[in-house]
Amino acid sequence: MKRRHPRTKLLLILASLCLAGALFHRAARFIRDRQESRREELLLPAIREAAYRHGLESSLVRALVWKESRFRADAVGSKGEIGLMQITGGAVADWARRNRKPTPTRAQLFTPEVNLEIGCWYLSQSQKHWDGYASRRILELAEYNAGRTKVLKDWKPEKPEDEVPLDAITFPGTQDYIRQILARQEHYKKLEKETPAIGASRMK
Repeated sequence: MKRRHPRTKLLLILASLCLAGALFHRAARFIRDRQESRREELLLPAIREAAYRHGLESSLVRALVWKESRFRADAVGSKGEIGLMQITGGAVADWARRNRKPTPTRAQLFTPEVNLEIGCWYLSQSQKHWDGYASRRILELAEYNAGRTKVLKDWKPEKPEDEVPLDAITFPGTQDYIRQILARQEHYKKLEKETPAIGASRMK
């Protein structure tokens, strides 16, 4: 029987390890995707209810939650953002003051219903700021991600009818954020033919 060269054996071992690694990563990704789909399915009624209550398209809120947290209620951002919609302390304080509500505790902010309520309220405020603008969807998502001050300073068009192309958003992270959410929203619209929420017919 012909003996294999040690180098050939080594190559076979390396090839086997690479194949095993690829199969492992594929299986791990499949499990993660299944878990994400399950979380999304469980949260969808609450997402739709909060979106409707604030006059938002459920497909938009769903896409934003997907981007912000992958439907993980316990998600915490790098700057302390909390929960499904990655809300900030500033947004929570604004919501409490404007709605004359007690400020929720940190633990309460991880509750899907509370997080969606505040996040959808904040998004609806962003929409109101850009009502009547030709590129309102880009501007409202930029505000949700980068803050109103940044949008007013760098990206606000001279006239409401002026278009703001996506490549005019000079923060690469914010530009990619908007692109992914808009693409995901279109994906959700194809999955289900939704009835527009209050005010949705005015959205671009």
